[in-house]
Amino acid sequence: MFKLIKNSWTLPVAIFLLGALSIIAYGIKHHTPQGIGRTVHFRQTWTANGGKVTFQAEWTKYTRADGFWKAVQTYYNDDGTVKKVDIQFGSPQKGAAFQVDEQNRLLVVTGPIYHASHSLDIAKARLDPSFVREDTLLGYPVVVFRISQDSDSYIELYRSLELDDYLKNIKANSAGYTTIEADRIILGEPTAEQLTVPDYPVSFDLYKAMIRQAERQGDQERAAAMRQTLSQLEQNLR
Repeated sequence: MFKLIKNSWTLPVAIFLLGALSIIAYGIKHHTPQGIGRTVHFRQTWTANGGKVTFQAEWTKYTRADGFWKAVQTYYNDDGTVKKVDIQFGSPQKGAAFQVDEQNRLLVVTGPIYHASHSLDIAKARLDPSFVREDTLLGYPVVVFRISQDSDSYIELYRSLELDDYLKNIKANSAGYTTIEADRIILGEPTAEQLTVPDYPVSFDLYKAMIRQAERQGDQERAAAMRQTLSQLEQNLR
């Protein structure tokens, strides 16, 4: 049983950038992929405009057929030494995604997740305004969506309809672009050991900070929706 805490704390959180860019932010209702157990290894690189490529991080995402997932992320310094290791996981049964804060021994709620109600099919994908093309990645057909932010910035998401998951994303700006891409996919249920997570107290402080930020930005509608989601999460995790 998860335990709730009420004290405040500060934690620099790197939100997991897969699954809707795991795109666990500001109370969007994310439907967690399910149906095919798998282990996916990703690499993250930064490509500057001059062409220099820097390896930044790698992680392994374990996904169980019922939708529970865990991601172990390792970030590197420029000299190749380990900068930090993050662990995140999502539990459809609990209705939430978490980041593990080992320093403070907390499970930090990063947002809500839900069981997938249906898989996206190609016909619906083509009707999405952000759809740009079809492609293939590691032998899996993917549909590519592009979200333009301004003349120099955009995000591309490569989604496998078979796995119902994102296998690649590119985030570009005026200085270059970050690529997060799967380079290895192993089908089959992860082991219980691979999916083990600590039984720490739960903190909602990060999610509450997101609500305050929405309010500062003047988006009262989003803040109100997030407060309602927060209330549901607090009830689910008692």
